Amino acid sequence: MANRRINIADLDFDSIKANLKEYLRGQEQFTDYDFEGSNMSIILDILAYNTHYNGMYNNMVINETFLDSASRRDTVVALARSLGYVPRSATAATVKANLVFVDDSVGAQTILTFPRYSPFKAQKDGQTYTLYTNESHTVGRTLIGNQYYFIFNNVTLVEGTPISNTFEYTDKNLFLIPNDRADLSTLEVRIQPSPNSTLYTNYQPAAGYSSLESNSEVYFIKEINGRYYIYFGDDVFGKRPSIGSIVNASYFACSGELPNGITSINYTGPAVSGGSLSSITMQGPINGGRYAESIEEIRFNAPNFYASQNRAVTSTDYESLILKNVPSIDAVSVWGGENNVPPQYGKVFISAKTVSGRDLTTAEQQQIIDQYIEPSKVVTVIPEFVPPSFINVALDVVVYYDSTLASSSLLGVNRGDIEGSLTTLIRSALIEYDENELQKFNKVLRKSVISRIVESVDKSIVSSVPRLRIFNPIVPNFGIQSSYIVNIGNPITPKGMISSEFYILGDTQNTYILTDDGSGKVYLNQILKGSRLPTTYGLAGTIDYKKGIVYINNLTITRASYNQLVFTIEPSAADIAGGLNTIVRLDQSILKVSLISDASTKGRSYAGNKFIFTPNSI
Repeated sequence: MANRRINIADLDFDSIKANLKEYLRGQEQFTDYDFEGSNMSIILDILAYNTHYNGMYNNMVINETFLDSASRRDTVVALARSLGYVPRSATAATVKANLVFVDDSVGAQTILTFPRYSPFKAQKDGQTYTLYTNESHTVGRTLIGNQYYFIFNNVTLVEGTPISNTFEYTDKNLFLIPNDRADLSTLEVRIQPSPNSTLYTNYQPAAGYSSLESNSEVYFIKEINGRYYIYFGDDVFGKRPSIGSIVNASYFACSGELPNGITSINYTGPAVSGGSLSSITMQGPINGGRYAESIEEIRFNAPNFYASQNRAVTSTDYESLILKNVPSIDAVSVWGGENNVPPQYGKVFISAKTVSGRDLTTAEQQQIIDQYIEPSKVVTVIPEFVPPSFINVALDVVVYYDSTLASSSLLGVNRGDIEGSLTTLIRSALIEYDENELQKFNKVLRKSVISRIVESVDKSIVSSVPRLRIFNPIVPNFGIQSSYIVNIGNPITPKGMISSEFYILGDTQNTYILTDDGSGKVYLNQILKGSRLPTTYGLAGTIDYKKGIVYINNLTITRASYNQLVFTIEPSAADIAGGLNTIVRLDQSILKVSLISDASTKGRSYAGNKFIFTPNSI
């Protein structure tokens, strides 16, 4: 009987071609036909290729229809736009500085103006960056001793190049910002009624549609093919400029994250009439620079932003509002007062990690609350910032490899070269995991993930054994009798806690350490000068192994190395979790990778039916 059906479940090229052959063999016209030795094989190749191509194309089209599966940026942005979400642009790095000018006007000038766009230079990794004042500043002179000074405090410097684009408004109502490094947070839009007019109106970015009226002077932003466009209202939602009016858009084109961390700058602008610059004091390093929002960030943030509807009710709402509006923040955790330890009802707690790793200043925290949280939160709830804390993990991973299985990039080198190359690749993979996946709130460091990352580096790696230890430093109250609580929030192995050495009141010769006895007690141990053997000195506190909390009572520490008391703790679980304001991160400075050539994989596994273990793996 002739085969009248083709199996359509298989979509790879070889399966499609085989199914077509099977179908034709079932027809009476092709009984005993040699498909491989005839021109029919070429026709089947074309049919299979066309079917495979259409299957792949349709699969890609379907994937691009959904935000979760789309891979093209323009598609992801378009899907996010339907949720009312505009991806964050690149963000310029900034720094605040205090500038002091000496009055050289011989008393003739009582005020001094430092103009807008005054340039400063900074260098990093051989690259020069320029920062500008984003507005002009005017101060009166101050007499100090016998000399007058002009002191400018809290001057904001913005990295990048100031750019201004001018357009004539037409009914097209869509104006391209022609620089893909534009920082939209610095964008200023002004409308002039005609080219010769000296009058202008400042338009503000639209915060949403609910509060817009027909005369609201606002502009909107959309991203198309990686570029940003300005457009205006239609006299229903927002005021529409008149045809022929002039649109002026000014902004900074920035370098993103590259200038972050620079700690010195120099003024390179022209002399300021009436004053000579004598000192520049930076209020911390340059920070806050970021690249434009990535596809994965858009994919995560857009649904949360839509769900929040620009309100702050749930913890996710708070997180979405902050991440959307504050580019300098890389990760945020929000929890209600009822979940705090101890509980504080009527409050919501916020912990934020910045791109640069520094803590937010009090002024920055208040600005976030006033601008983004207060207009959207429940009236009776009080927001409060809590600085993030870190669980620093020391990772020591032993890696077993078989050089005979090394990939082509590692072949042809001796054993030492293989180990050096593997060590570099493993460290890079672990650091990438730490920086891109781990250093966020509510993340878990899992031994199984570490092993999977290590073993996927190269096919020559046959196994890995990670060891995790937690380092928790605290700053003691030197010279004052104090109690301390060390809370790592992860279960602790009995007899798995030890502190660094320190000195106590009344003994300037010998050092001391803290250890636990395995039954819940913490003891102070004395290390006699010239000896490394500690002896028990007295009871110092208790330890809760299940909750991961160490309690130290009434201890007077006078000195400690690097002014810190460091607790080294062995976790009892295979995973280390963060929570609330806690972030788990690898300590990259002490990340250790040890490689061992695995003898058991080289044909020497058995000797008289006895397995030969690799040295150091027993």
